[in-house]
Amino acid sequence: MIILVATDDELRLASKHLAGHEIVKTGVGAGNVIRCCSKLLQRPGIEKEKIVNVGFCGSNSLTIGSIIKVSKTWRLMDNVVEFEDWRNGYELSPEGYPCYTSNSFVLQTDIVEPCAFDMELNYMAAFEMPLVGSIKIVSDNLCLDKYEHSIRHSEDETWDEVKRMLTEFE
Repeated sequence: MIILVATDDELRLASKHLAGHEIVKTGVGAGNVIRCCSKLLQRPGIEKEKIVNVGFCGSNSLTIGSIIKVSKTWRLMDNVVEFEDWRNGYELSPEGYPCYTSNSFVLQTDIVEPCAFDMELNYMAAFEMPLVGSIKIVSDNLCLDKYEHSIRHSEDETWDEVKRMLTEFE
């Protein structure tokens, strides 16, 4: 299984806690994800792999420290489109919460349903690669200071739960 993470902190934490899996850092945002996933797709046999995105996210209402599965990913700027469009949403799991991918850190939203926000997942899902799911750790409720604090104080128990959830994708 290949684990895709976005940041240096996520790489450090995933490498420490998710030994036995290949951890690949995409970088933050669309451009970095596009470069990384393009290279990944050139690997022989990549279609036989299982790829899971793991990382921190913001949320409008989910409790900080929650570990969630992503049910569907949307590009935040396309949320207003009133029809199903392959460029907008991708189903990942029948259970979990939607994750909206933005090009910047989300500090406010009009979305009322419980959801997550990140800056990479929807771009990962746009690639024809074997992305089987996404596990997110809620780091903040739309507050940059809380995000940075949560990453610095990530608990071993949090990563034990991520590891347990990864087994569901194997």
